[in-house]
Amino acid sequence: MSCSRTSNRAALALLLLAVGLFSCKDDLADPTRAFVELRFHADPPSLMHGAQVWLDGERWIDSLAVDAIGSTLEEGSHTIVVRKDCVQVLPADSIEIVVEGGRPQDHDFTLQAGGAVLTVVSTPPGLAVSVDGAPTGQVTPCAFPCIATGSHEVGVEPPSGIGFQIEGETARTVEVPSDGSVEAAFAFSSTPLPQSRGVMLELFTATFCPNCPPADHALDALRRDPAFEEGKMAALEVHLSWGGTDPFHTEEIAVRRVSYYYGNDPQSAPIAYFNGGDRIVGSNLPDIEEAYRQRIASIYGTEAGVGLYWSNARVEGSSLRGSLRIVAIQDISGFSQPELIAYYATDSLEAEQDPFDVGLYNGVIRDYSDAIDLKEAGVTAPGSFLDADFAFDLSIDSAPTNRPLRLGAFVQDRPSKQVLQIREAGAVRP
Repeated sequence: MSCSRTSNRAALALLLLAVGLFSCKDDLADPTRAFVELRFHADPPSLMHGAQVWLDGERWIDSLAVDAIGSTLEEGSHTIVVRKDCVQVLPADSIEIVVEGGRPQDHDFTLQAGGAVLTVVSTPPGLAVSVDGAPTGQVTPCAFPCIATGSHEVGVEPPSGIGFQIEGETARTVEVPSDGSVEAAFAFSSTPLPQSRGVMLELFTATFCPNCPPADHALDALRRDPAFEEGKMAALEVHLSWGGTDPFHTEEIAVRRVSYYYGNDPQSAPIAYFNGGDRIVGSNLPDIEEAYRQRIASIYGTEAGVGLYWSNARVEGSSLRGSLRIVAIQDISGFSQPELIAYYATDSLEAEQDPFDVGLYNGVIRDYSDAIDLKEAGVTAPGSFLDADFAFDLSIDSAPTNRPLRLGAFVQDRPSKQVLQIREAGAVRP
């Protein structure tokens, strides 16, 4: 029986006890068995990775990945062999040990480069490394003890640049001596890119609400206004069950958003919210479209504290999927509970009964994702970021249709209701 650990023997014993693999107490009480631990040391630590360990002629560890391993061995003599190409093992790559009297044993091995060694480090770490144009399969920090003497081109893949300006060299030539070591160090700086603030016009409406058509028409006109770039001004509709029924109403969706704006009558319509704060109730204004436009213009295009970047928005079977990177451009720790929420909406919905001649309903919300608390996710300081994948079930719109879909996300502070940023990505059904 064998096990491995990354800290100390006490932690290892506790872990093995927890999973019921064996009891160290029982083993130590048995004079015919003893726990033997092997500890490995290397500088850099990555030099030990990939080493093979043999026990009594059988391969014990295929590729060493931790700094210690242990096993309970039977009484008697045992042979331990540690091997890695171009690496010298001290005190020896093969040792004989004798287990007797149930006494535990510790054995230390030091791994040193047998010749010249190339070490590659980077800030940030975790970057893929190539040598002489060929991928190595390793990431920084890493060491190459089998490197030939002479000039070598060392390269690293830069950090992902979505939402950032990345600066730093990605390749350099190093001269490897006949012995000793040489280091290739790479450092990258990343600065969050500015992003203009988008606007979420969120309209609570209802198909059979006699006062809603002016708001519905205004919403549709604004979403097609060339003054507002596609994806940066999201005109969305949440349909309420006004009058007891609505073909586009979903109770869960309506309740989730109405309850977010606590204190509002869930049957009130129309009410328009602009980035969660400013609102216009009703549609009895002389020119509601212009009133909406002025509220949007006061927010649209200002500097955002958060950047949202959609990629790979697509329809796969009955799912709408997309990947999103959120980047803190400014310090947003002053907001009490900033949350990231994704959604999908459908355009060009047509009600079988259209008593108020609305025509097509656009931006009708079909589903929301669970909220991600950005403080808990560590995305508050400038430059911090999070990559998230979202998938929505399209079965609610299962009827064959070419209606366009809208995949979007916004960041909203729960206590203040302020929307910090919103971005949409279009997706077409195949």
